[in-house]
Amino acid sequence: MAGLALLPGCSGQQPERADNRNASRTGVTILVAASLRECVAEMVRASGIDGQLQVDLSAASSSSLARQVIAGAPADLFFSASREWAEEVLKEIPSARGVHFADGRMVMIVPADAPHGPASLAELARDEKMRLGVGAAEVPAGRYAMEALGQMKLLEKLQDAGQLVYGQDVRQVLHWTGMGEIDAGIVYASDALLEKNVRIAQEIDPALHQPVEYWIVWLPGAGGREEVDRMYAFVQSPAAGEILARFGFGTVHR
Repeated sequence: MAGLALLPGCSGQQPERADNRNASRTGVTILVAASLRECVAEMVRASGIDGQLQVDLSAASSSSLARQVIAGAPADLFFSASREWAEEVLKEIPSARGVHFADGRMVMIVPADAPHGPASLAELARDEKMRLGVGAAEVPAGRYAMEALGQMKLLEKLQDAGQLVYGQDVRQVLHWTGMGEIDAGIVYASDALLEKNVRIAQEIDPALHQPVEYWIVWLPGAGGREEVDRMYAFVQSPAAGEILARFGFGTVHR
């Protein structure tokens, strides 16, 4: 039955050998950075490819998914929240191709119902009882967050005071903040729009970290090639740009 299946992250069992991606498959497998999950699901529906074949969408951190692709995990498209991890895949799989299709922004969020939450990162750093959630260093959102904190001269202080809490991906930081388990978190602005239990307390100056770039990588898989090519082209179209803007992403003008 044709349709869109949302699957959990595929960071568990590793493939046995690097040629698994060419195994016989009849559907389309899309690996997507956690921060893009809902947006990509909407683009899949808008493109119409899920009316022809089964589309499996698996979300996890960009770093985890990139490693699996390189190791040979069966996949047709990889959506990365990092230029670095997209280029790593392109380097290891010469027949793949990729393009930068969207941009993002980083923000500090606090629980929506916290009347006395920190108004800024500087304020949070002054109170050693407060905890700040960030992605792990290997996760793009974590790297951007730590670059910004370093430029603000806050990273070492927060680390020494034990105030940083590391999530396996940006969605975990979003969840912790929304549940009030931490005082604040650094996430993508697009993530903050999805969670009603958080509010944005501070915009992070984009000059403080590397640009947040989202990439799509076409892989030499064995899924429906016509549908994969259609999705790859659709992501770069004005129609996809409207969806990206609705989800809080910046579009790339070509």
